[in-house]
Amino acid sequence: MKFSLKKSKRTWHLFTIFCAFLLSTLFFTGCATQEFRIGAITSLTGDNASAGIEFQRIVNLAVTNINKTWAEKGKILSIQWEDGECDTENANIAVLKLVEQDQLDLILDGPCQDTTALWPQETDIDIDDNDSTYFMIFTETEAPNNQDLPNNHIYISLQDEVSESDFTLRLQNAYREIYGTEIENLPMAADVYINIYLLSMAIDSKGMNPEKIKELLPAISYTSDLIPF
Repeated sequence: MKFSLKKSKRTWHLFTIFCAFLLSTLFFTGCATQEFRIGAITSLTGDNASAGIEFQRIVNLAVTNINKTWAEKGKILSIQWEDGECDTENANIAVLKLVEQDQLDLILDGPCQDTTALWPQETDIDIDDNDSTYFMIFTETEAPNNQDLPNNHIYISLQDEVSESDFTLRLQNAYREIYGTEIENLPMAADVYINIYLLSMAIDSKGMNPEKIKELLPAISYTSDLIPF
């Protein structure tokens, strides 16, 4: 039987290409980034847009810094924003989109609690206590009694005042550097940032499981030097 060196080299070349392709596919598959998606609704237009935009900016600042620390873990946190316009009807449309169309099971509720904080029970949206969708509600007003809240609500009462500290100074400086203006409500901003950071720690530990996240959140502690800027 005759052996063709030319044919052998061609076969070896093709085999080498195939192996390289297979290894690169396995490498990139194994290194795929794990994305955790959550929804957020606040007033981005209208008379109450100022507070809503500041809330959005603080959340986005926190998420940007969280993703810097998550990069080496192959994880990323992303936020899908919707404008509730500080209006019950528009807020309901927004939350339905996040739940039904975007299939998100953890949703942040920003400023403008007078119209959106207690949905769905004040509306006809069919999301009961046993539903897999959870709402993390930020409010500057007094939170309802925990016994009155649905099981799928995580209520975060924001501070009225905050003392000047290294953390608040770094937060203010980071905000000013990015947006060219001062934070209007520093107590709220500091509390929102910290709670988003705590949320990221819960997600890092439990994955995107809102029920487990809700259980874990009260037990998480932090130090301000762990919050990057």
